[in-house]
Amino acid sequence: MRLISRLLMLCAACFALPSLAAPLSNLYEVREPVADQQPEEREAALQRAFDTLVLRLTGDPEASQRPAVAELRKNPQQ
Repeated sequence: MRLISRLLMLCAACFALPSLAAPLSNLYEVREPVADQQPEEREAALQRAFDTLVLRLTGDPEASQRPAVAELRKNPQQ
């Protein structure tokens, strides 16, 4: 009887997991204002947008300083 109740609880938990996730629209879309269209200003805005995106995805404000992410931050256009 214990085995059956545990199996039922496990099945119930597995069916409940997908209901916990909420789909997010525009998760990967970041908008940053630019003062003008100069390449330096656009590059700075792209860096800020990349930092915002990394923060959204990881939830860690220090994530953009990590070595693996810092390497990607050098060329965020990719």
